[in-house]
Amino acid sequence: MASEQRLRDELTRAAESVQTDSDAALVRVVGMARRRQRIRRVTLAAVAAVVIVVGALGATHLDVYNLGRSPHPATHSTFPHGVNAPPNIHERARNALTGEWQSAVYSTRRVRAAITASGLRSVAADRALGASVEWRVQMRFSNTSGNAALVVETSDPSNPGVSLKISEQYLYRLLPGGKLLLTSTHPGTRWMFSYQKHGDRLLLNFLSSSPQPVDDTTKARFVSWTFAPLTLVH
Repeated sequence: MASEQRLRDELTRAAESVQTDSDAALVRVVGMARRRQRIRRVTLAAVAAVVIVVGALGATHLDVYNLGRSPHPATHSTFPHGVNAPPNIHERARNALTGEWQSAVYSTRRVRAAITASGLRSVAADRALGASVEWRVQMRFSNTSGNAALVVETSDPSNPGVSLKISEQYLYRLLPGGKLLLTSTHPGTRWMFSYQKHGDRLLLNFLSSSPQPVDDTTKARFVSWTFAPLTLVH
């Protein structure tokens, strides 16, 4: 009996020892798992912080790099397919004649011949040309805020300071059939011209006036404006 009791006591102590070792091992395993979890969280937090800092530095560098730089022009339309961009108000304000037109430089002999060929006397040519030896015509057709206006300059390039003549500002309208209607600032005075535009070349021809015919000096001046083609220079 005594031997059996000792055996039971030894088995009990062995079992308790095994239980104690198992509990200790479990505690160690749980502790290790918790430490690994804490390390993993700290590592992820550190990585996230690094990513945020790098992203902020990159964005700051990008902003500094682009500061003061103009955006590159778009290589494609910014409007959805099938939707047209709004019209350009400056393009809409232009018309077929908007711009500065200029003739080549001609001798006044050629201009005088054109005036007399229109049936006018040489005295009318003298009044239109004055003492000029050479002749150049500049016409500025503008269209600002819907007001279409024309100013004509004539000059002798060999003596521009003395010969320069600037007309009054005429209002003009483009009419069907290649017609150009000029209106003076003086009420009731209108002149009709024909015009032909071929690219950057412009041909004008005086047709008529209303309500009264023009006098010879005015007609000679119109011929001196239109005897030669004009070229678009601006």
